[in-house]
Amino acid sequence: MRIIDPFLAGWPDVELDVTSVFQFRGLAVLLEHEIDLLVTLDPVERLGLEYALI
Repeated sequence: MRIIDPFLAGWPDVELDVTSVFQFRGLAVLLEHEIDLLVTLDPVERLGLEYALI
C-alpha cells in the first residue's frame, strides 16, 4: 500500500480494487465493462483489446 496510497491521494475519484483470487474472471469482467483496466500476465489476442508493457 505504500505505492498505492500516494496515487489514490492524488486521484481521489479513482476506485482501486486489487484482486489476486485464482478464479477471478478478469478478461470476462473487462469485456463486460465492469472494470476499465486489467493488469495481467496472460495476454489474449482479441479484436478490440490492447496490451501495453509497463
